[in-house]
Amino acid sequence: MTRLLVDIGNSRLKWTRSSDAAPGPVVAHALDESLGDALPGAWVGEVDEVWIASVASPARTAEVVAVAARAWPRARIEVPATPAQACGVVNAYDEPGRLGIDRFLALVGACARHDGPVLVASLGTALAIDALARAGRHLGGLITPSPDTMRTAVLGSTARTAFRGTPDIADFGRSTEACLHSGTWLAAAALVDRAAARLAVIAQEPVSVLVAGGGAPTLSPLLGVAHELVPALVLEGLARFAQSAR
Repeated sequence: MTRLLVDIGNSRLKWTRSSDAAPGPVVAHALDESLGDALPGAWVGEVDEVWIASVASPARTAEVVAVAARAWPRARIEVPATPAQACGVVNAYDEPGRLGIDRFLALVGACARHDGPVLVASLGTALAIDALARAGRHLGGLITPSPDTMRTAVLGSTARTAFRGTPDIADFGRSTEACLHSGTWLAAAALVDRAAARLAVIAQEPVSVLVAGGGAPTLSPLLGVAHELVPALVLEGLARFAQSAR
């Protein structure tokens, strides 16, 4: 059984192949390129099932489904919605379907990696943080704009500030650009550190912290809390979710 696993975010599409509950090497495409041109050339070979986790627009999701259907006309194609519980994870949302499927699948991946409390921080267009207690009990989460989004919001509201280049992240900037760049990144790191500390207090035991998303490599060295970089966490969760649905 060969599966194609697809993660469609707000800015990138990532995909991999899997024959069990573990994803293989991951390939990424920016969503500003024509997927109708990029994907058919890459999506070749035998595939029995296609599983698509999408937080993109319905039109973008339908585009990807159509490409997959043309590539593998006989394959089973699934676009799962977020469940109330699955794969050992119990969704904390009052309306379970409103939790992004990417966040739920990241929790599935986290639950498979660790038995104890886990904090998942995923940095893309937004910084999404989710807390998982023992026995897969989701406690809820936090969402804040990413550093890039925060910076854009400030620049859009400030007539005299223009951003030139990308300064280094410093404890204290020595130009307005450096202050803004450093401030937004350190704010994101501080929120992850605080969330991890709060979860440890609530759980009354040590917490594992997993960091994922396109911004994770920049965020990682800014964190005070010990953590693991897990760039394919959503796809790990999707692989387990698909395996459980057999």
